[in-house]
Amino acid sequence: MSILKFAERPLHEIVGDDESVLDNAKELAKHLEIDIFSTPLEELPFYKEYLRYFDVHGLALQKPLFSETFDMDLLVKLVVGSHSSTYDFEFGEDGVRLSIHVSIDTRSVQKYLDELDFLQLARMYSIYLNEMISMENLRYDNDVEKSILIEQRKENVKRFYQKKEKALKMEFYMFLQRGQ
Repeated sequence: MSILKFAERPLHEIVGDDESVLDNAKELAKHLEIDIFSTPLEELPFYKEYLRYFDVHGLALQKPLFSETFDMDLLVKLVVGSHSSTYDFEFGEDGVRLSIHVSIDTRSVQKYLDELDFLQLARMYSIYLNEMISMENLRYDNDVEKSILIEQRKENVKRFYQKKEKALKMEFYMFLQRGQ
């Protein structure tokens, strides 16, 4: 259990002074006519209408060293809900690992959640929250983009549950193997 439940906090308390995130958040605040500095993250549309559907409970993911400092459930939801990166649940001797894949131009980078250090974890919140806010802003700027985004989100949730089911089955199988 993390010390901080970030989803219960306003956005600026999570990302600090990251100007790109705060600028996007201010634009979203105009669309929604809310005070972005007092509204908890869990009350924003991208959380209420999308991220909350990713039930990450039950996944015994290997955690990074500083996991107690961060709301790991929220971070996993941001990763699996991302439109700019992909992920897989991989299995090793110590359990399930979340593998995160990001492609930049012709280069591809893969990292395991449990190997990230404190600064990398903090930066991930900013990157993924900025993405969620940017995508949410598209919903208010363009009806075509809104329809596409809604369909992509449905597919992402469906894909997550397929991967989660496979991960849970593999965890159970690994548990049975250790017992013998």
